[in-house]
Amino acid sequence: MKTVTNTLLFLKSGVWLLFPALLLTFNLVSDFNGLYGQDSFEYLRYSRALHEYLSGGELPGTFFWPVLYPLSGALVSFFIPDVLALQVVSILCYGLTILFLQKILIRLYPERIKLVILYLCLFFSLSPFVLRYSSVVMSDAMTMFLLSAFIYYYLLYTETFNNRYFLLLVLFAFTAINTRYASIAVVIVPGAIALHSFIRHFNLLYLLCSLFAIVIVFLPNIILEIQGSPGLTGPLLVPAWSVKNFFHLSFLTSDGYQSFTVPNICFVFSSFIHPGFIFTGLLFLFFLNRHILDKAFLRTIIFISITYALFLAGLATQNSRFLLLTFPSVIILYSGLFFRICDFINGISRKIIVSLVVIVILIQMILSYRGFRPLYNDNRTIRDIAVRMKAYPDKSIYTFNIDMGLKEYGVKNEIINLWLSGINHFYPGSLILINPGNAYRQWKNLNPVYNWEKVKREQGVRLIEKFPGGWDLYEIKN
Repeated sequence: MKTVTNTLLFLKSGVWLLFPALLLTFNLVSDFNGLYGQDSFEYLRYSRALHEYLSGGELPGTFFWPVLYPLSGALVSFFIPDVLALQVVSILCYGLTILFLQKILIRLYPERIKLVILYLCLFFSLSPFVLRYSSVVMSDAMTMFLLSAFIYYYLLYTETFNNRYFLLLVLFAFTAINTRYASIAVVIVPGAIALHSFIRHFNLLYLLCSLFAIVIVFLPNIILEIQGSPGLTGPLLVPAWSVKNFFHLSFLTSDGYQSFTVPNICFVFSSFIHPGFIFTGLLFLFFLNRHILDKAFLRTIIFISITYALFLAGLATQNSRFLLLTFPSVIILYSGLFFRICDFINGISRKIIVSLVVIVILIQMILSYRGFRPLYNDNRTIRDIAVRMKAYPDKSIYTFNIDMGLKEYGVKNEIINLWLSGINHFYPGSLILINPGNAYRQWKNLNPVYNWEKVKREQGVRLIEKFPGGWDLYEIKN
């Protein structure tokens, strides 16, 4: 036990660098570049456009989401390749989240420094979904870090009423919002509490500094707007949000038909118990007691979790990636219980703790493998298909859900999207790349299946090749 303790003390200052370094090494060795799903390719496209713009090129054009994540990637891409740059931003933010969680928990439990490090190593740094979503080219890990920093400075401000901390919490709150608009649902409650306290301890200088910080955060958007390239875009008002979605298990959206096993209102709290987040969640949740409400800060953390969960419950979808933003709050809430459990076990035998640490690490590794495998398989499938599609040059390709990946991996053919609209006539001799199983499950009576059925019925198709992941390549007859 002494060896384990000494090792943890040694890692204290560098654990937030160690785990990102290991994660980056794993991704490089496994050749996983972080491109997963159409959204990641869109982040990459816009990051490249920003890089070109910053190099004196054309304006980057329209982008659907906040700009700070692709902008961060664009800046880093001046030093390393662009795809790796975006992945490095995500992985670095994963490490910074560890750092700020460490700061928060040590502030709350200063006498528990050793156990704080152990707890974060076991249940956050090795969390399967945290590792998974910190590896992809998406804004979630960056937002998770910014919100963790916001929570840390909120804690400091509510304890000391030092206006410097108010300035920093404002800075991180609005930076998070300009990275992912959903952050509004996280910062609104603690932000209102902090603002109320600031008004009571009003300081004009820090008010002006806070307003200036907000302007700085949105300066990239302002510059793009002034120069004629949309910089303030995206679903800020969430028009599809509805209380009715709380109790729905299936949805029809622009992403097709989606069906789930539990209603939204249950899913949005799954980060408390899902093995992908924390496999001991049910145990921790069962032993939580009302004493967690004794600290005002922990009550605020509960409000953060509830507010964001209710926001997600109103959306017409379910995605475990969205839960990443408030998983640090779950880690904060469960920390005190973990320390009590360790005290209980330590009173019996220290050797048991060492054995449990090894068991937890092994379980996390197994769960991480299971969580990472679908992303890796999807990534490899698109890359393999792109390589094989190069054997059909100069032929138009009708497809969807994979078109941006094909272009990224070097397919030069004309690509026509089956999702955008109904197609009246298909070019004879052209190709159709489709995943029939997924199409009929998710897109029945919608454009992709409508177009597929139409070309089969009216012009006929011939199977040319079968690809991994259920994808088939057909040639249009006439």
